[in-house]
Amino acid sequence: MKHQLTHIDPFQAAKLIALLSVLISFPVLLLTALPALSVPGPSMRFLSGSLLALPVVYGIAGYTLALIGAGLYNQLASHFGGIIVHLQPIDDSADLESRPTVV
Repeated sequence: MKHQLTHIDPFQAAKLIALLSVLISFPVLLLTALPALSVPGPSMRFLSGSLLALPVVYGIAGYTLALIGAGLYNQLASHFGGIIVHLQPIDDSADLESRPTVV
């Protein structure tokens, strides 16, 4: 069964991508903070403030870029057609974890 994705809600997509961006920033923050913590000196205060701002910056950038991206997708999909997705119906009574994932 084929379906065509013709519209993405920009604000919903932006919220989801912003949340994912913030979550992704935490491992980056840890990987960046470990070497930074080993450097003594007055620059540590600036560096620690910058590291704490990283999740906020990632979230804002993710939200903004997803909002723009979803809007552009909607415009292009209205002119050229959206992404075609092949869906396969499943039996609701079957154990979903034992089924192979269809990509």
